[in-house]
Amino acid sequence: MGIWWNKLSLKRKLQLPIQLMLVVVLVFAQYVALNKFEDHVLEESRQKALVSADGVLNGLNMLMINGIISDPDQRILYVRKMSDSEKIVELRVIRGKAVQDQFGPGLPSEQPADELDRAALNSAQVQTSLSSQNDRQSLRVVVPFIARKEFRGTNCLMCHMVKEGAVSGAASITLDLSEEFSQISRANYALWTAQIAIQVVLYLLIGWLIGKVTRATRELQEAMQTMNIDGDLSKRVVVRSQDEIGKTAQAFNGLVEGIASIIRQVLDNAARVSSSATQLSASSSQIAQSSHVQSEAAASTAAAVEQITVSINSVAANAEDVRRLSEKSMQQTRQGNQDTTAMIGEIRRVQEAVNQIAVSVKEYVDNTRAITGMTQQVKDIADQTNLLALNVAIEAARAGEQGRSFAVVADEVRKLAEKSARSASEIDQITNSLNQKSTLVETVVQAGLRSLQATQEQVERVYKVLTEAGEAVLHSSHGMSDIAASVSEQSLASTEIARNVEKIAQMSEENHEAVRSNTREIVHLEQLAKELQGAVSRFKV
Repeated sequence: MGIWWNKLSLKRKLQLPIQLMLVVVLVFAQYVALNKFEDHVLEESRQKALVSADGVLNGLNMLMINGIISDPDQRILYVRKMSDSEKIVELRVIRGKAVQDQFGPGLPSEQPADELDRAALNSAQVQTSLSSQNDRQSLRVVVPFIARKEFRGTNCLMCHMVKEGAVSGAASITLDLSEEFSQISRANYALWTAQIAIQVVLYLLIGWLIGKVTRATRELQEAMQTMNIDGDLSKRVVVRSQDEIGKTAQAFNGLVEGIASIIRQVLDNAARVSSSATQLSASSSQIAQSSHVQSEAAASTAAAVEQITVSINSVAANAEDVRRLSEKSMQQTRQGNQDTTAMIGEIRRVQEAVNQIAVSVKEYVDNTRAITGMTQQVKDIADQTNLLALNVAIEAARAGEQGRSFAVVADEVRKLAEKSARSASEIDQITNSLNQKSTLVETVVQAGLRSLQATQEQVERVYKVLTEAGEAVLHSSHGMSDIAASVSEQSLASTEIARNVEKIAQMSEENHEAVRSNTREIVHLEQLAKELQGAVSRFKV
């Protein structure tokens, strides 16, 4: 949004917000006007419906006075004649509960048809509903009839046995509003057409006015661009008004005049600087040659001392590296001891857990063997039961007809004994398999215990070796510290000598560099003066 807005011209930045505000205001005004027009149309239609309902009530009152209201045909004819109107789509007379209780339910069309009818009868208030079907709008108004002692010269309570103020019935009138809503649509179309035309005219008018106002800014911009391209500072902007833009143009003309004056002075001074720089450049070249000879002699002496210092520093650096490596090795040895101690603790905890597993496996093997013994007892009992059942069957056969029932029971007992024996055999097979696997698990657990014991012994030996190595590294570190201290003292002494010699050489070099720098700056100043002359000469003053 910011980038897009910044790229717009001043005219567009002024015109777009104004145009948008006008669009919002006019569209809102159109919306309000259409709503008021629609409300006015609906209110007029509602008043027409109320007038029609009042006429229906007057007609019903006349039918009652003439004594023919009880005739259904007369009521149907009356309603048909009253609804014979261009705008009335439907007209119904609705009986209230009090009238139904007194005179009967009446015709089917005189019953409450929906919630709108019942709401009018129950609340004694006029009910209104706007609906649309098949592009056809309609307004339905339900007007309740209130029983009064004095209704246009008639006492309603003489015929209707109700309290004053009770609802005796209602009239439901549905009006066709298609033509009215068609007028609203045409009005809306006309308003939108006028809206577009007005917006176009306003857009052109506002654009023309803003263009007139911003013309001076365009001329100022064109003058700046021309000066930027050809460098002609002799041109001036034409001042057409005394407003903010005109005062800006006057200030711009003054600024250009000041810049032109400064450029004229710069041209004169640049010429003088260029001439002086040429003379200084020749003098500085001679001084630079003399300083260079002195600097080379001091540099040779400093180089010899520097080589000695470098050799001593190299020895000191190597000794320091060895000492640091010894300290690092000592730290790693201590870390190895800590890790080994932690590993021994972990191995002991694992060994305790494996011992618990071994005890559990042993208990499991013992329980499996106990199950095997119990299974054998079950097999023995089943065999004995089978023999007893066989004996009973033999005795029952000897007893003849009287022992037949015992023979049947003995046969069932024998079958159960055989089934128990088979089940016991299957359990025995499973138990034997579990016993073998349990024995294998016990063997593996014992092997694991032995392996853990061997691992613990190996780790303890590693711990001992690391401890001895740490002590050796500690002694080595102390020795290297002594060597490093001695070499460091020698390095300090040689460094001091080298620093003094280097200082002499540096002072000579600084003198030489200062002269060379002055020479370069003078040459650079001469070049800048020429460049300044070239840059300023493009302006026409």
